[in-house]
Amino acid sequence: LERACLLPSTPGGELCAQAQGTRVSFSGTALPLTLLEPWMPDSELSLQSFGNVDFDGELDRPPSGDWRGQAQLRSAQGGLRIDPDSPHEIVSYSDLKLDLSLQQAQLDVELSARLPEAGTISGRAQTALSATASLQGELHLDVQQLDWMELLSTDIASPKGELTGTLLFSGQLGAPVISGRARLSQFSAELPSLGLKLRDGEFVLDGAADGQARISGHVTSGEGQLRVDGNLSLSDRSSPLVLNLRGENILVANTPDLEATMSPDLQLRFADGTLQFRGSVEVPTARVNLERLDNSVSVSPDVVVLDPREENGRSVFLVDTD
Repeated sequence: LERACLLPSTPGGELCAQAQGTRVSFSGTALPLTLLEPWMPDSELSLQSFGNVDFDGELDRPPSGDWRGQAQLRSAQGGLRIDPDSPHEIVSYSDLKLDLSLQQAQLDVELSARLPEAGTISGRAQTALSATASLQGELHLDVQQLDWMELLSTDIASPKGELTGTLLFSGQLGAPVISGRARLSQFSAELPSLGLKLRDGEFVLDGAADGQARISGHVTSGEGQLRVDGNLSLSDRSSPLVLNLRGENILVANTPDLEATMSPDLQLRFADGTLQFRGSVEVPTARVNLERLDNSVSVSPDVVVLDPREENGRSVFLVDTD
C-alpha cells in the first residue's frame, strides 16, 4: 500500500498510512480534538474541545511472529471549554507527550503533561495485549487548578485547592488493582443554588496493595465542620462505598427562602445501585420564608407546550433511609 492520506476540509488535519510487507506506518498531523467530541460522555454542559494533536508510529511483525512497534503522540496544548467564545478553560494542558513501545508482546507506556498554575501529570505502565496480562504502573498528580470539578455537578462553582498524590497500578490489565495516596488540600468551592461557600477542606485517600482504600477528611460550611471517614474498594466494583458523616452546626442552606444548619451523625452506604442512609440528623436552626415560597404562579390550563424539554436520560439510583 502506497502512502495514502485523508485531508478533510472540516475540521482539518491530515491522517496518513502506508504498508509494505508486514510493516505498517501511520501518522497524523494537526488533528483537532473536536474529532473526539462524538465519543465524549453525555453532560448537562455544552463542552467544546480545543487544541490539536500530532502522532506517528509503525508496527512490524517479523518471522518470529510477535508484533513490535512504537508510537508517539504530541500536543502543544488542548482542553475543554464550556463556552467556545469564552477564554475560561475548564480542563487544559500543555506539552502533552504519550509514548508507546511494543516489544516481544510487552507494551510500555509513558505519559507526561503540564497543567495550569505549574501543575504536572506523569506516569508509566507496563503490560501486554491481553486482559489477563500482568500490569505494573504509576501515576503522579500535581493539580493546582480544580475547575474540572465543575464537570462533576452543575451545582459546583469556583472550586479551588490542590490535588496531589501517587497512584500505583498492579494486578491484571482486565482487573487492575489501584493503591497509593491522593490528597485534596486547601479546598474551597461555592454552591450558588444553596448560597453556600465551602472552605478549609482537607481530604485524603489511602489505598492499600489489596485494593482497599480509606477516605478521611473535613470541610467547613458556616461555623460548622463536616467530618468524613470511610472506605471503598478500588478493585472490586461490587464492594460497597461506606462513608461516615459527622458534624455540628453545619450551614446547609443560606438563601432568601431558606437558612438552616444541621448536625449529622450518618452512615452512607452505596452498593448495587442503592444509596442507604442510617443514623440521625439534628436541625439546630432553621428559618423558612413562607411568603417567598408562596409566590409561585401555576401554569394556565390553556397553555400548550410546543417544544417540551426532553428527559436528560441520567441514570438514577434508589435511596434507602431508616
